Amino acid sequence: MIAAMKAGTIPIAYGGGSGILGASVTESDLRVLATFTGRMTNNVVARPGIKSPKELRSKILGIQGIGGTNWLAALLWLEHFGLDLRRDNIILQGTGEQVVRSQALESGKVDAAIIDMAFSKKLEQRGFNVLGDSQQVNIPFTGVDIVTTRGFIAGQSLLIENLLKALVESLAYLIAPKNQAAVIELIVKKLRLKESVTAEEGYHDAVRTMARKPYPALDGMRNVQRLLKTQNPRIGEVKVEEIVDDRFIRKMDESGFFEHTYGK
Repeated sequence: MIAAMKAGTIPIAYGGGSGILGASVTESDLRVLATFTGRMTNNVVARPGIKSPKELRSKILGIQGIGGTNWLAALLWLEHFGLDLRRDNIILQGTGEQVVRSQALESGKVDAAIIDMAFSKKLEQRGFNVLGDSQQVNIPFTGVDIVTTRGFIAGQSLLIENLLKALVESLAYLIAPKNQAAVIELIVKKLRLKESVTAEEGYHDAVRTMARKPYPALDGMRNVQRLLKTQNPRIGEVKVEEIVDDRFIRKMDESGFFEHTYGK
C-alpha cells in the first residue's frame, strides 16, 4: 500500500501507520492526516499452562509476520513485561492472520500469540490465559491512520476534508447505542462471521478504543520509531512531527464539528 502511494496509484489510504516511517527515511511526501487508533489494541494470549508473562521465556510467540504491525505489538508487549527476545530466548513465529494465529495457539503450534481483543476473549472462554490485556494498560501505538501525499493535499484539500468528516460521521453512527444491532449485523455480514458473539465483542472494543477526535498519534509513532530504528538506524533520523499534517482535524475541532456530529 505504501509503495503504491509513493508510485501515485493510490492517492489516500486507510491504514499505513508504521509503514510511513520506513518510507520516510529518504525524502518522502507522505503525510499522516488522522489516527483513529493511537493505542495498543492487541492482547497477549497464552495456552492454559502458562499463567504469567515470565513463563514466556524460551517459548514460541505467534505473530502475523516479521516486520508488520503485529510484530511491533509483540515487541512492545515484551518490553512492557520486562522481557527480551534474545536474553529470554523467545521465538517470534509468523503464523498468519487472526484466525490462523488463534488456530495455531489452540493446536499447540505456538505457546502464546498476539491476538486482538475480540478473539482473545473467545480464547479466554476456552481456558486460555490473557497475560496482557490492552484495556488495562496504555501503550501508545499507531494503528488505523489516514495517510496521503503532499501533492494530493495541495490539489484535493476539499475532498480530503469531506472524506475525514465522513469517517467521523461513520464513527458517530457506530458508537450511538441505538445503532448497535445494525452495526453488529453489518460486521457479521462483511466479515462473514458464523456467529454474532465475536462481532458484538469486537463492536464494544471498537467503541472503547476508537479516537473521537482522531488527531495524528505522535506518541504512538514515536514509540514505533524507537523499535524500528533498532532494525534500521536511519528510521531514527526521521522527524515524526514533519510527517504529520493535522490541519484538517484541527479545523474540524475548532469549528465544533465533533461536538455537533456526536451530539446528533
